[in-house]
Amino acid sequence: AGSSTPVFIWVRPGVFVAAGGVVEVHAPTHVKLQCQPQVRSSTLPPTTCVRALVPSASYLTDFHDALYLTLQLPPAGRDLLPTVDYDFSVHAMNPPAGTEFTADQNMWGVLLITVENGVPAGIVEGSMEVPGVPLTTEGFEVLKISAGTTAPMALNEVLIKMRFHHQMPAGRVRDIRLTLPPTASVRSGQGDLCPYVKEYQTEEVVPADAVVLPISGERGDHVCAPDGRSVVIFLDQRTPVAAGTYTISMKVRNAAQSGPLDLWGVELVTGEVSGSLVVEFSTGRQGGPLTGPWWLDYSKSLVAAVARGFGIGEPWDAGGVEPHLLQRPTAVGAAGGLGVVCAVALAVLV
Repeated sequence: AGSSTPVFIWVRPGVFVAAGGVVEVHAPTHVKLQCQPQVRSSTLPPTTCVRALVPSASYLTDFHDALYLTLQLPPAGRDLLPTVDYDFSVHAMNPPAGTEFTADQNMWGVLLITVENGVPAGIVEGSMEVPGVPLTTEGFEVLKISAGTTAPMALNEVLIKMRFHHQMPAGRVRDIRLTLPPTASVRSGQGDLCPYVKEYQTEEVVPADAVVLPISGERGDHVCAPDGRSVVIFLDQRTPVAAGTYTISMKVRNAAQSGPLDLWGVELVTGEVSGSLVVEFSTGRQGGPLTGPWWLDYSKSLVAAVARGFGIGEPWDAGGVEPHLLQRPTAVGAAGGLGVVCAVALAVLV
């Protein structure tokens, strides 16, 4: 309760914002934002951060935390360009367990502001009604994503380490769905890597008292989407998931280069997820291919978590990555306008 968590934010501006402009991030009243330890940028240009306590409007009294991220001037900084994806994360403090709030109170805001001669010239795009993520008491978290190599186009082994803090009753979790970023795939022109998805064990002979996932034998082990970007692991509905740490191993083909939204998703699914549903998800719901894991369906999920990937052709920090919760994107304004995803990291409220 009250844990410090990262908040992942994705923006796709529909307008040009010159260096020196500001990206404003507004939190719900029950969440506290922080500039420290750092604003972690994946593709957002370098910024300086200032925290303030503000209302949503001059005539309102809903005081909440806001971060003012000022785009640094050249040579260190650069402009925000239209229709380009930018993502970054800031740190927040989750409310204590038992804190009650409605869906209308769980809204985030992201605003883009231009600055002329050092003076704010006004809001050019944004929204104060970006749906937040429901907090969880399920006691599940993604601990680490580990990669065997970050070399472009290489055959890679990826380990996804996760933890259940308490036992899940039999049937509580139907499946575990893994979502890969655009930088990796279990299917490629050089071979199908789907059969190599399995639970990772450090010992060749698994001890009788070892904690293992109750994989379903009747429904098969797992299924992969045709595009190689999602994997569903089927669990036995008659066996509980014991408290403990689990690691999923998979072989993937790295992409040729890094890109934005390098995120790995892990979802605990409660509803029916068949092979045909995976195909539906992989092809997209709005007439185009999905480019990230934010389409996870909370209506059939206990938890949808995500962790940053390892990058292609970049040094890999073996210390691990930050876990996050995901929310589907919310389009703001007219077609081509700002698209924003706000998500709060998994809070284990026990």
